[in-house]
Amino acid sequence: MAHARSFTILLALALLAAAAAGPAPAAPGDHVWSRGFDTETLADITPDGEVTVAGMFYGTVDFGGGPLTPSNPFGGDMFVARFDANGNHVFSFAVVGGQGHGVNAVRADPAGGVYVMGRIYSGSVDFGGGPLAANNDFYVVRYDEDGNHLFSGLHGNVELADAEADAQGLMIVGATRSTADFGGGPLTTAGDTDALIARLDGAGNHVFSAIYGDAYGQYARAVGLDAGGGSVVAFQIAGTIDFGGGPLVPAGFGLALVEFDATGAHVRSDLIDGDFTSGITYNVHLDVKDDGGFVVAGELHGAADLGGGPLYTAGNTDVFVALFGTDGTHLFSASYGSTSYQVVNSVTFAPDDAIVLSGNFVNDLDFGGGVLSAGPTTPKLFLARLDAGGAHEFSTTYEGPSGAYSLITRTKAAGALLLEASSSPDLDLGGGPLGPYYSFLGVLEGSGTVPSSVTDGDTPAVPVGVAAYPNPFNPATKLAFTLDHRGEVEVLVHDLRGALVARLFRGELDAGAHEVQWRAEGVPSGVYLATVRAGAARRTTPVTLVK
Repeated sequence: MAHARSFTILLALALLAAAAAGPAPAAPGDHVWSRGFDTETLADITPDGEVTVAGMFYGTVDFGGGPLTPSNPFGGDMFVARFDANGNHVFSFAVVGGQGHGVNAVRADPAGGVYVMGRIYSGSVDFGGGPLAANNDFYVVRYDEDGNHLFSGLHGNVELADAEADAQGLMIVGATRSTADFGGGPLTTAGDTDALIARLDGAGNHVFSAIYGDAYGQYARAVGLDAGGGSVVAFQIAGTIDFGGGPLVPAGFGLALVEFDATGAHVRSDLIDGDFTSGITYNVHLDVKDDGGFVVAGELHGAADLGGGPLYTAGNTDVFVALFGTDGTHLFSASYGSTSYQVVNSVTFAPDDAIVLSGNFVNDLDFGGGVLSAGPTTPKLFLARLDAGGAHEFSTTYEGPSGAYSLITRTKAAGALLLEASSSPDLDLGGGPLGPYYSFLGVLEGSGTVPSSVTDGDTPAVPVGVAAYPNPFNPATKLAFTLDHRGEVEVLVHDLRGALVARLFRGELDAGAHEVQWRAEGVPSGVYLATVRAGAARRTTPVTLVK
């Protein structure tokens, strides 16, 4: 009995100390939610942290809103689904029709809606605005935050490489082998595959479009947008191309970084000669900050100078990263690799301007925080974060039992990072193995800071009177708290090690009393710390789950 009383006293003291200190702040890379799907998926994240997913499905699926059954199990149908910031189902629906129907990109818009893009080889498809008869056509459809159709259209033969959405609409980059038309007239190749860019407004109307080509193959590979609607586009070029600043003539396959203003007029173009991967394997990605500074990442297959001196591969293909200022000035560049191949699938800025990279690799890879290891033939996924100057902050790997093949990151919401993965079964993105699925989504903390709660007078709200009932509990408890005035609030649950277990709420609340429920499904028995946080203010109470 004495030992039991001593343990009880020690546990109570530990809980009081933990509650007084509060859990460790959410750190970059902390798991928020993740889930797997028996479908092809592409996704993006809204400024509020909601995730929209689209893809093709070939058998009955249920995203949380009831079963969806394809009209043609052999050809498949398209689906669109939305999950809130905690991973809960918001809506899901199917789009039927068409042959060879595919989804190539999903891009969230600042209003909470989403653009979905892909190709239909033949047949008629109704995205919600009436039937569209396709003949090997690229489509763009936009839905609002509730899944309602806003517009849809077909644009000819387009090989989509990348797209980005902002308050002004959608920017599309890619190539065509014949003719495309975004509403400004036909864009027809000069010989081989030609690069193209296009801007649509939020209603799907043509703003500008252009094609660049000669007798050689040219491709627009990646795009990013600044706060004013200007863009930076990465082009793969092999012949002589003039984007408006004079002819660019690479020695082989060159990388052209071109800035356009919001009307599509040329601002600046720079050629980077080097040994990049070529043809359809040419792999480059970029992201642009609001002020116009940008980051480029891709794969070297030899050597290149991005402005800071030559970078060399260690063996096969290596990851390269280069950071540029608002005027295109080189700020930082580096390459990372080993004697085998390394593949970068995405690069994005976190809310605090850190650089987040993802991809896959075999053998070894070191971003500056120690060697990440994979087998000689079985790939692992990597996720790495460099600070705003290019210094290593963290890097980690993810894998399934039979390897993992692609990892893509998107970040729009302050403090949230979206991972899209295709992999073998049982991939673990930080919340435990996800089971025998074809594809996976995960949301992680994207930065170590939480946006300040702003109210009238710019005074952060302060949570007071936090309590849980019932406590102990099984399977659910309610967290009750009061706000002294209106403000932005997060309600979080951590374990005693400080790891994030659940984000129960993120958003603005009025002054007064509030309740948020935690249903602790899939969580083991134990003591957890429930926190209500508004800006720098936090209130924490221990809760005990008994199963």
